[in-house]
Amino acid sequence: MIQNAMNFFKSRFRNHEYLYTHHNTNAASYMICDILLLADPFLRLSTFNEGDDSNPRNDRDDFKSSLKLPISRANLHPQSYLLLTDSILDVIAANDSPELKSSRLLLNRYRSHMLYKKIADKPISSSDDSKGFKYLWEEKLWNMPDEEIASTILKMGRLENASFHVSEDDIIVEKRQIHHGKGAHNPVNGMRFLPKTMISKATEEYPEYLPDAIPISEDDYECCIPRAFLQRTLRIYCRNYDKEVQDFLTTCYHAFNQFVKKNVSGENFSGRYSAGEDFQNEVSNHSTSRAVYLSQDSPMNDHAMSNQAWSNHSFNDSRSHEPASKKRKPLYQSLNIEYD
Repeated sequence: MIQNAMNFFKSRFRNHEYLYTHHNTNAASYMICDILLLADPFLRLSTFNEGDDSNPRNDRDDFKSSLKLPISRANLHPQSYLLLTDSILDVIAANDSPELKSSRLLLNRYRSHMLYKKIADKPISSSDDSKGFKYLWEEKLWNMPDEEIASTILKMGRLENASFHVSEDDIIVEKRQIHHGKGAHNPVNGMRFLPKTMISKATEEYPEYLPDAIPISEDDYECCIPRAFLQRTLRIYCRNYDKEVQDFLTTCYHAFNQFVKKNVSGENFSGRYSAGEDFQNEVSNHSTSRAVYLSQDSPMNDHAMSNQAWSNHSFNDSRSHEPASKKRKPLYQSLNIEYD
């Protein structure tokens, strides 16, 4: 049953990867949370209990004096908590209050399947023992606070000079961890197995004659063991449905990603990365001292760097090469010209 046990935990992992924590599933969850947050200051759930006909009461006075709680506090009273069902979205949609307009607009977008867009998906490599990080720059990236990641992505794009408005509220940072049931460890190691030859002895009347279930060495089923049991993924979502904003944030993210990699693994790196104000200062210095090669299709990749080095070569090439700024999509022309 060893292989069956391992397949069970693999199925658990696949379900989390493709169903429970799929990017569309999580995007819908973030959207519902935002809908409820927008409605929370204005929508109230009553704590009034109607009772039954056998117990006459002055319902009008009781209703006026009953407490009304927002969605975020509905769990404080059982009667209001009973009203907080899946139909709460229908309650928001049916409410014509002007204060709930923003919540209703987002709800209409949700029901039209115009979900938040995932603009980046960065797998974080695990070390050989599946307990740590394979690369130090990825550990730095993973340990950065969500707010710092969002603010630094915007700084890398110099959004204060952009023609459209993008704020940190447009960015959602998600750090996803899924595993096979026991974190970075093999869950089968926590199980005990009884060989088939010992099954007949499992019906012994006296406990001292009962067989012992024993752990199984990983060498006996090494072909069934995955290389890593824990998977970390850094995801970036965009709340803004504008395609240009989404593409721009994608470019900013790749520039930020490459900067973190260079900052941690650079020559001035002494073995431990800096955080907080030091890292933000590095971002500011980086944005003013050296141009960053930003490309919407392949930002800061080896091919782009090789093209840049080729164009700076000393000998004259008889072939005519089109400028890099013309090859790119004309979405951020002013930004591309500046970096060129």
